Amino acid sequence: MHYTNQLKDTLSQYFTFNKSRLECFSLLILALIKVRNVNLSELSQGFNGEAKLKSKYRRIQRFFDKADINISMLSMFIFKLFGVFNKCVYLAMDRTNWKFGKKNINILLVSIICGSYAVPIYWILLDKRGNSNHKERKLLFEALLKIIDKSHIAGILADREFIGKKWFDYLLSRDLPFFIRIKKDLKVEAFKVQLRTDLLFLDLKESGQKKEFKNILLSGIYVNLSATVNDKGELMIIATNTDSNNIIETYRQRWKIETMFGFFKTKGFNFESTHLTDMEKISKMIIVIAIAYSWSIKIGEWKNSIEPIKIKKHGRKEISIFRYGLDCIREIILCVNSKTKKNILAFIKMLSINTKQVSGY
Repeated sequence: MHYTNQLKDTLSQYFTFNKSRLECFSLLILALIKVRNVNLSELSQGFNGEAKLKSKYRRIQRFFDKADINISMLSMFIFKLFGVFNKCVYLAMDRTNWKFGKKNINILLVSIICGSYAVPIYWILLDKRGNSNHKERKLLFEALLKIIDKSHIAGILADREFIGKKWFDYLLSRDLPFFIRIKKDLKVEAFKVQLRTDLLFLDLKESGQKKEFKNILLSGIYVNLSATVNDKGELMIIATNTDSNNIIETYRQRWKIETMFGFFKTKGFNFESTHLTDMEKISKMIIVIAIAYSWSIKIGEWKNSIEPIKIKKHGRKEISIFRYGLDCIREIILCVNSKTKKNILAFIKMLSINTKQVSGY
């Protein structure tokens, strides 16, 4: 179909495949949006073309076996698509894991914060269960710093897993700003006394209250601490090596990466239903998901600008921007005809041009 060729031509600006691989890559993205499931059997059901289902399945298998694709290609695509190339951005780091049979799927991932969303730009897969260690984080960031200059990193946002003297030392050695939530029972030195961190904030009782301390010694480095009581009634303490006046507000953007993982999984593409266990193949699947996810966000933002999402009585949107865009693309590609073909072509153009230039939907 003509719109598949259009998507192939657009993606060729970023991904250096041969013609056959690029076509399969494009068909995979479209199939994922159609079926909302990463299982290869399901994807073959959504594959365009007149070939038999078995042949489509084998073609998808060959792509994951043979395609030479790397995360750096995706990163450049994301930077340009969201208009953040050579701009200062916040990075959110988190980890997601599950088991398939006896195999642990454990992904350590960094995303950029783009407006209301986190978008993946780099990750590594850990061949183990449980938390990452400082060596694995360092490996991830050394690779990441080859595609994004540290002067363009406004701050690294991370949760309580990502602490420890060796990790903090690494961030300081690379001159990387951070906003990291710490455990309330960590020991710090304040006013020449060692104590549990939460003892500094005993007077915080109600949600929304805030308190800050500067130059607190934590794991051998001096940090500024800011704390508040969150909506769950939990004390939330953030450590930073910056002089920011908005420590809590900045850290709260980290939650967008958790929302992103939700869209990758049950709220979007059912990532946990994959039967892939090979790390390289799983990494390729993340790239496919990331493009479908990013495309959905761009379409959702554009459509919301002309047909705003309804706001419910409790003040929240009836549907997320991501799901708004995903449903919009699905509706078009599931029933493409002569009247709707121009719409999908316009949507594909949004992967390479400013959304304001798209019209005619």
